[in-house]
Amino acid sequence: MKIVILEDNLERQAAMNRCLTDRFYQHEIVFFDNVKEMRECLENDLSSVLLIGLDHDLELKAQPNGTLTDPGSGRAVADYLVQQPPTCPVVIHTT
Repeated sequence: MKIVILEDNLERQAAMNRCLTDRFYQHEIVFFDNVKEMRECLENDLSSVLLIGLDHDLELKAQPNGTLTDPGSGRAVADYLVQQPPTCPVVIHTT
C-alpha cells in the first residue's frame, strides 16, 4: 500500500515525509510535483493507494529553455477521482 501526495514545495514534502514515515513506516510514500505523473500513477494502480493528498495551487515550473509550464492543480486530480469508485480518503491541502 502507498500514500500518494501532490505537492511541489520541497520543504512541505520533507515535513510531510517526516510525519508520515513516523506513523506509516510500513507504507510507501510517493510525492508528485505535477498532475500528469500523479494521474498516470493513479490510473495504473489506484487499488494500492491508502491515502491521497492534493495540493491545489502548484507553482509554474521553469524549463531548461526558459519557458514556464503549468503542472496543473489538485482540482484536476479530484475531477479524475470523482469518476472512479471510492477506494481511499483524499486530503486537500493548500496554503
